[in-house]
Amino acid sequence: MRVIFLIFYLLPVFLSGQPGSSAPEVLPTKSWRSVDLKEGLCTILMPFEPQKVSDTLQTPIGQVINYQYYARQEQTTFMVSFWEYPPEVLPIDSLDFVNDFFEATISESLSSTQGVLIYQTPDDFFEWPGQLWRIEFGQPSKGIKAKGILIDNRFYLIQVVSLTNNFTSNPYPDRFIKSFKLNNEP
Repeated sequence: MRVIFLIFYLLPVFLSGQPGSSAPEVLPTKSWRSVDLKEGLCTILMPFEPQKVSDTLQTPIGQVINYQYYARQEQTTFMVSFWEYPPEVLPIDSLDFVNDFFEATISESLSSTQGVLIYQTPDDFFEWPGQLWRIEFGQPSKGIKAKGILIDNRFYLIQVVSLTNNFTSNPYPDRFIKSFKLNNEP
């Protein structure tokens, strides 16, 4: 069974800003706060209090609940999205399923941005399968750095969308992505 999901629900909103200089944005270190995403049973560091959007989708596999939290400053958007699927729909113990799932996710991202995949690498989260990838798109160059994780019947997508594509000189995308924690982490 093929799982269909809408990943880049808010992506056009984040890409609508005007690109500025390629210098890293100044995000005061003291402003970063741990945000408890109760519905996702997780926490993450964010530079600002996030906005929240949620939706319930009726699909052929049953009801899928989607939550998105995002904080945007000028040229950069920090976003955590997660989808809760019906129990037993995501066979994450199947390597074929996991590989197909991440390939479809990254392919959808490339298609929606008309971008180029810079890298993709396995990046598991404890015992759960994960992938890390980066995409460049547009002129001047913009970028997305993302990590996807499959945990039981949930798919988490942690991503940073940059209108200046300054991932090599900006420590904040990595800080954001690496700060993701489950509330009941092993």
